[in-house]
Amino acid sequence: MKKNVLFNFVVFVVALSCFTNCSPENDGLPASEDPVTLSIVDKQATSETKALLANLWDIQKKGFMFGHHADFYMGRDWLYDKTKTQSDTYNVCGDYPGVLGIDFAKMIDDRYSDSKEHNEKLRDCCLDAYRRGMVILACIHINNPLTGGDGGELIPIIFRPFHEHTDPWSWWGSTCTTEKEYISLWRFTVEYLRDIKGVHNFLYAISPDMNKMGDDSDILYRYPGDNYVDFIGIDSYVGLNNNIFVNNLKALVRVSKSKLKPCGVTETGVEGFQASDYWSTNILAPLTGRQISMVVTWTNEYGPSDLGNHYFSVFPGHPSEKDFIKFFNNDLTFFCNDLPQMYEMLDCVSID
Repeated sequence: MKKNVLFNFVVFVVALSCFTNCSPENDGLPASEDPVTLSIVDKQATSETKALLANLWDIQKKGFMFGHHADFYMGRDWLYDKTKTQSDTYNVCGDYPGVLGIDFAKMIDDRYSDSKEHNEKLRDCCLDAYRRGMVILACIHINNPLTGGDGGELIPIIFRPFHEHTDPWSWWGSTCTTEKEYISLWRFTVEYLRDIKGVHNFLYAISPDMNKMGDDSDILYRYPGDNYVDFIGIDSYVGLNNNIFVNNLKALVRVSKSKLKPCGVTETGVEGFQASDYWSTNILAPLTGRQISMVVTWTNEYGPSDLGNHYFSVFPGHPSEKDFIKFFNNDLTFFCNDLPQMYEMLDCVSID
């Protein structure tokens, strides 16, 4: 059974993998493709960052990584503790997610009184995730600039700035910027980080909001260009409506294949859900047969009194706990200990 824990991850990912490079796919998915060359935004990206891009493309032929936002930072009845890595996911299934979602907001602006403490904790969470071989996905709920720690190693990050730009609620959103302004903002950000600040450990991910029935044009709304995007995501909060979710997943895969860029569901979930079969019915079933690298649920907010309902994933005692274990044991789902060496280059994928 693939979920047996054969070894623990310590310090750095050991040179073992449950897959050989470009190994055959799981039953029911398309046969292996010929070697492919992917384009990367940053031609000077670190070797591990290039390898991550290659592995994101390859893993979506085998299944998809499960991810959870802030999984190491907070859970329903705990907050970050430097002495140990806590995780609602681990507390249910005995393994960590394949993808850790984080937010860079407090690193950028000073609206929070606890920014310094938060950043130290976030740095530790990222280091922990990297050393376990996990993938790190970062959004940035940054303040409007008009109105208002280094770990010693360059950890690859999938960076998705200005996310959900298709909606009006952010200052970079659909009612606050023109198409030209948004594209200029995106390109300026990439060029500033890459060319001026020398940041070479980022993959750049776009993630429009797809909360209703959409198509390829919705995913490509205000698209800044192939030379400025490495990864195509969607944030898709559709409740328990599988018809909408499947439709949007199909559109995502079409765009991914047409652009030769890996793709994934960068945010999803149902706030305060109670469905006991949620993972089998509303996540696994829609994603089965799709070539998508990841599905990432939003955070479980700290709520020890159990009075709040701001949670989007499983935790001990939740009605979907048993179904999540079935989801975890499915061969299509990749958790931390299932991952191949995500930071080692593959033979069948080259990066231009």
